[in-house]
Amino acid sequence: MNVFILIIALCFPVKAQNIYPNVVISTESKNVENIYKPNNYRDPMVMPANLKESNYNIKISTVSSSSFSVKDLSLVGMLQYGEGVKEALVRDGNMSVYTVKDGKLYNDKKKPIKDIKCFIKNNQVVIRDLKSKEEVILVIK
Repeated sequence: MNVFILIIALCFPVKAQNIYPNVVISTESKNVENIYKPNNYRDPMVMPANLKESNYNIKISTVSSSSFSVKDLSLVGMLQYGEGVKEALVRDGNMSVYTVKDGKLYNDKKKPIKDIKCFIKNNQVVIRDLKSKEEVILVIK
């Protein structure tokens, strides 16, 4: 009897089953770039388009050259991205917000304010008024 089973086992070898997955993956696998890369890129230094409908407490800057003074500015925050590219957010006594980038001071409409030169070094922002010869150094505390 044992010989009969041995002959059958040797003559008819059993093939391994070919197992095919019955699950089809329809989404791509997640990696670090997919998890930490945002779908939309929003510049945090730019005011949102729906500012008038939101609950932000930011006033739109209306600057006249006669009432503007660099002495009234205070540093709100700084942002660094890329290779040494920095921007800063400053605000005046009327709570109007300005952006410092590319050596210029920009109002909320992204227009540079005339006769104002700025530069950012480490954690401080230097703003110079070329017309009135005023200079202020703003530091993050």
